[in-house]
Amino acid sequence: MFKRSCKILRNMAINKVLVVDDDEDWREILQESFQRDITSDVELAEDYDSAMAKIRQNRYDLIVLDSLEGDCFKICQEMTNIKQGELVIFSADNRVKDRADERGINFYDKCSDGLDKLIERYRDNK
Repeated sequence: MFKRSCKILRNMAINKVLVVDDDEDWREILQESFQRDITSDVELAEDYDSAMAKIRQNRYDLIVLDSLEGDCFKICQEMTNIKQGELVIFSADNRVKDRADERGINFYDKCSDGLDKLIERYRDNK
């Protein structure tokens, strides 16, 4: 079993973000929120394949993953040998939370105030 622990990036500027979500509305909400509060450089991916293509070609300071029906952990596994910034899971699927906690991946809940907490955590890194 792999373990990917998240780095604390409080002192590192967030210049480039990848948002991976299979829901177009959430991709747009996250893109607008990050562009308004964090950085204008926000790229989007809608599934495992498009996410991995971007991850292999670019360096991101932050990658925000939806659960993607469990593919978020497949992406995490694939990234173990790819240098990237911090990875977080932003999902309404609370079953994913326990698995994320086991792997040391920060989890933000779409159903509560998770978006506000996610943006607040990185806002100071502008």
